[in-house]
Amino acid sequence: MKSEKFNNLFLDGGALAFDFINTVNTRKQPANTDYLENFEDVLKWGSKTNMLLPERFKVLSEEKALRPRLAKKALSQLINSREILFQLFAAIANNR
Repeated sequence: MKSEKFNNLFLDGGALAFDFINTVNTRKQPANTDYLENFEDVLKWGSKTNMLLPERFKVLSEEKALRPRLAKKALSQLINSREILFQLFAAIANNR
């Protein structure tokens, strides 16, 4: 499933982890776009990166509909993981 929102998201990080970190288009405050605003966005990003195959996309979409609180919790954990990865790689880049 494609979304116009993801048309402007380029996968140019060179590795999936960097593409994941780059789902925020800028780290300057305030950020212009956070591409992962809801669990549906996570599924669309996973599809765009080819990390999530169509059959898995379907299963997770169905699970999201059946368990919205669990999907919200998973989104929160993913965002937290993304920010930890950003901090880790920013520290490495700044020799900290």
